[in-house]
This record gives sequence, structure tokens and C-alpha cells, in this order.
Amino acid sequence: MIHANRMTGPSQRQVRATGWQVRVTGWQLRWTGWQVRTTAWQVRGTGWQVRAIAGQVRVTAWQVRVRATAWQVRTTAWQVRTTGWQVKATAWQVGATAWQVIGTGWQVRGTGWQVRARGWQVRGTAWQVRARGWQVRGTGWQVRVTGWQVRATGWQVRARGWQVRGTGWQVRVTGWQVRGTGWQVRGTGWQVRARGWQVRGTGWQVRGTGWQVRVTGWQVRGTGWQVRGTGWQVRGTGWQVRGTAWQVRGTGWQVRARGWQVRVRGWQVRVTGWQVRVTGWQVRGTGWQVRARGWQVRGTGWQVRGTGWQVRGTGWQVRGTGWQVRGTGWQDRGTGWQVRGTGWQVRGTGWQVRARGWQVRARGWQVRGTGWQVRGTGWQVRGTAWQVRVRGWQVRARGWQVRGTGWQVRVRGWQVRAL
Repeated sequence: MIHANRMTGPSQRQVRATGWQVRVTGWQLRWTGWQVRTTAWQVRGTGWQVRAIAGQVRVTAWQVRVRATAWQVRTTAWQVRTTGWQVKATAWQVGATAWQVIGTGWQVRGTGWQVRARGWQVRGTAWQVRARGWQVRGTGWQVRVTGWQVRATGWQVRARGWQVRGTGWQVRVTGWQVRGTGWQVRGTGWQVRARGWQVRGTGWQVRGTGWQVRVTGWQVRGTGWQVRGTGWQVRGTGWQVRGTAWQVRGTGWQVRARGWQVRVRGWQVRVTGWQVRVTGWQVRGTGWQVRARGWQVRGTGWQVRGTGWQVRGTGWQVRGTGWQVRGTGWQDRGTGWQVRGTGWQVRGTGWQVRARGWQVRARGWQVRGTGWQVRGTGWQVRGTAWQVRVRGWQVRARGWQVRGTGWQVRVRGWQVRAL
């Protein structure tokens, strides 16, 4: 019952739409179903199944018996009997492993929880870390040294390796993740695209709509910038380049490796398959799926979606005012057109040439090869690791920071704060 899904590489982890997937460890959650390739866990619909380890529960309750550990979930509460974990309504308690008040100090009451021995506490929507001395009140909290952070309705504890964001939560140690609001795991870290969370390597941070990547790169979600490894991303304006691929998020389409994605319109292509984040469509492997609206053709790759149609095999697509031929590389979407083979694009007031690696977009231009960019009143040279933007920058130690615009670079990477 393991869902057939291709993997792009042993070191990649990704999450798409309402499901999540960790490629390295092989765990996957799609829509309402879980799948773990390595350990053969799987949930489809409303029920859980663990094939290799044994244990299965259907409908609204699930139970996973892992060796001596018995997991159980009933409606909104779940319990691990051997270790003593228990959640009822919105409260947590762990008895056997002393995760409660009496043991090592874990307790959750109503909407908040507290760890007395560890010295941190949550009341309502605010967190406090007493022992470590970090605290943020109001909408969230952050512990910079230990890497914990909570923003709005979500929270994460890196030391313990699990995270809750909106309706989803992640356990980092075991390598699985719930993609309720748009989380993603890449390499050694995880990322939340919808709300702007990212963990990369040794550290992570989310401030408002900003991102931080300390080890491998930098990213600004409010202004849309991210550099991860060999690629860069402009989220606010919609540009992203990762490796040999690029993405235009704001304008609604993306190219990654062999696939491309349109986020604004609500559909996406990720390497081997299509996925629609907004409308709930998804195609992985060889088939299509449309959850909320429309229909799917799993073998042929055809899709009919309101004003447009698409043939995956031929690369043709018609959506609203634009059309696209994937085989020839041509695309016409509203105000502009694109030739994928040649790398040319005209969208609104800006245009780009992929082959030569530079872009002209409304307020600026960019050269991918050299790392130059002009945006608004500022410009950036990524090769030399400095940038000039509207409010100016500050260079400090091994990194640089702009407090006005919400950028910060710490030690080995880049950080974005409250854009």
C-alpha cells in the first residue's frame, strides 16, 4: 500500500500541497494519508496502517504498535501507552517517560503547555524559555541558541526535534513531517513555505514573513529572496533558482529540474508529477488527481480545469488567457509569453533570458551567472556577498544585516526578520 512516488535523489526531502514527504527517509503524507517507505507506515483516507511493524486502525482512530510501543489516536486525542504519551483535546501529558509536571516537567493545560524542569512555558499564544533566557510574548517566541521558535499559531523545538505549525506538526529526529500549512524538508532541514518557516543545517528562524538559513544560504520571504546551495529565490517577486531550475512564484510559475509549477493559478509540476496546492489537484508519478474540483486522468495525463485544458504528453496547456506548449517551450500567460527552450520570457513589464542568466522585471534586472541584481533602489552582487537595498545594510562579523528591511546574516548564513 505504499504510494508509488519517484525520488529525485537520496538527499532530497519535499512537501507539497496538503501532504508531506521526506524523501531521504521515505515518509510521505498526501492529502489525508500518511506513507512511510522505510518503515512502511501508511495512512490513507482517515485510517492508519503500519505494514512492516504491524498495527492498523481505520476511520477516526489509529494505533501503531512499534515493538513495545503502542500508539493510539482517537478523534482529537492520541496516546502512546508504553511511553506514556497522551493528548486529550488540546492538552499533552507523558507519564511513563516523565513528560508531565511531576517527572521531567512536561505539561499542557488548555491552550498552553509547560516544561518545568527544562524551564520553558507557553500560556495562550506566547512562549517563554526560562532556563535559556529567551522569550517572546504576544504572537510567538524564539530561542536563538537552542533553535526553538514559535510564531503565530505554530511552535517548534529543535532540541527535541518536533514542531507544531497550525494544524500540522513535525518530528525532526525521526524525519517525518505534516504538511498542513506548507512545510518541506530538504536535505538536513525542513521548510514551511506557506508561513515562511525554514530550517537549514544548524539553525532556522521565522520572523513575521521572513526566513533564515544559516549554513547553506540566505532567504528573505517578505522581499522574496532566498539562496540555497547553488540557487537563489525571489519570493516576493516570484523568482527562484535552485541548481539548474528556476521559479517564478509571484507571477505564478516555477521550473525545478524537469518540472515546473504555477502557484498563483493553483497547480504545480514537481519533477515527475503535477500538484495543485490551492485547488487541491495533484499528479504524482504517472497520474492526476483533483480533490476539490474537476477530475483526473491517471494514465493519459489529461486535465480539464474550468477555462483551460492540458495534455501532459504533448506539453500543451490552455488556461484562461494564456497557452503553453511544453515540448516547444512556448508559453503565453496573460500579459506575457515565454520560450522555455531559448530561455526568453516576457511577463508584464519585465523579461528574462534563461540561457544568459539575466532578468528584467518591472523594477530591476538580474544576472544569474554573475549574481548581480537590481531591485527598486538597491542592487546586489551575490558573488561578493553584499547588497544595497532601500534602507541600507550593515556588515557584522561573518555576516551582514539590515534591520530596517528585515534582513540579517548570522555566522554562516542569511536571516530575514519581520519584513
